[in-house]
Amino acid sequence: MDELIKELAELEKSLSTMADKMEALDAEAKGAALTEEQQKRWDALESQASGLEAAAERKRKQIKLRESNAPSGRITAPGAPSVPRISEMKEGIEDDPQRGFKSVSEFATSVKRACTVGAGSDVDHRLKICAAPSSPHTTYVGEDGGYLAPPQYRSEIWDMAVAESSLLQLADVQPTESNQVIQTKDESVPWSTTGVVAKWADEASQYAETRKVLKEQRVQLHKCYVFTTASDEELEDAPQLTERLTKSAARAISWKVDAAIVNGDGQGEPLGFYRGGSGAALISVAKEASQTADTIVAANVAKMYGRLLRVGQGSPVWLIHPDAAQQLIQMTLGDHVVWTPPNEGMKQAPGGFLLGVPVLYSQHCQTVGDKGDIVLADLKAGYSAYQKSGGVKFDSSIHLYFDYGVQAFRWTFRVGGKPNLSGAISSANGSSTLSHFVTLDARA
Repeated sequence: MDELIKELAELEKSLSTMADKMEALDAEAKGAALTEEQQKRWDALESQASGLEAAAERKRKQIKLRESNAPSGRITAPGAPSVPRISEMKEGIEDDPQRGFKSVSEFATSVKRACTVGAGSDVDHRLKICAAPSSPHTTYVGEDGGYLAPPQYRSEIWDMAVAESSLLQLADVQPTESNQVIQTKDESVPWSTTGVVAKWADEASQYAETRKVLKEQRVQLHKCYVFTTASDEELEDAPQLTERLTKSAARAISWKVDAAIVNGDGQGEPLGFYRGGSGAALISVAKEASQTADTIVAANVAKMYGRLLRVGQGSPVWLIHPDAAQQLIQMTLGDHVVWTPPNEGMKQAPGGFLLGVPVLYSQHCQTVGDKGDIVLADLKAGYSAYQKSGGVKFDSSIHLYFDYGVQAFRWTFRVGGKPNLSGAISSANGSSTLSHFVTLDARA
């Protein structure tokens, strides 16, 4: 029996390792589709995990069978914490902020075992007062099931997770081994009088040569980093702290990079398309006559929509400050709604659609009424970004502050970016200009 339990523990440990590797691979993809090479690695890990899970399930059945025939009806793995019976629970355990558990790890281990063995005799009875009221021993019925972390641990494991869509992933991101990329670009359009243009010719007439008008753009990669420390005591008392730091670092770096894509000045950071409101390729549409301060009206978005430069590979979105949500939802043109909510099949537009274009609420936009509170942006077609191959680099050291009992953690990410256009494009007919980035003048 002891050997079976030992083998099961090894299998579960291997499964945990597989899960960690798959999570790391998913993080490496940064929310994008897996590359062919990444998909092969994922499939291999998934295959190994399936085999391990099947083997673990066989061991569980063998252990369950032996337990049912054991004299005490209860066998515990060597070295594993015993599962207290109800008679062993201390009086007043409901008032104990730890609910009888000694640590987060002990609580987590008990929950894991409960989810594995079900509601049998081996479930830790301390979990009974941690279970959701309507379903004491299930974890599969949404908010009505599961186990609440003891009060003391809830404050230890909670952290802020702000829902923000990654703007970097909306851009045309290319990996590079270099710290600087020289980008050659052609800003001509089919109706241009220069560059590669089509002409009509009479029979037997000489062809007039046209040539590309190429420009060079230098994109420098910049370093974005998170550097933090944790004491030995913190790491011992909260085993999940390293994982939490990693997630927090990823969010912090993503936020900083996205902020630069919008407002970066190009000095030590990527050049943003807004650049404090003076971007060369940024079009700013005038407000309506006598428009009320701090408002966005249907005529504003209609005019902005008309100034967007549309290209085949583009994927425009509305970037809007969250404070404008109420105005958008009530917006109409005559009897027609301008904003439409998302539905089950449109998971990529959590903010709904404005004139059929997905809405993303972003804290990088300016407050309502200021220039930049709403932007129609086509980052896929209009912004080139380059990141160092390998993505975010992680390093840790126990030596830097060894004499303080402190471990250092560092995450670095090298990225650069610039808008593709050096200026707005003139229309084929008419006096208006077009761009990949369109905003609205201030409405003070």
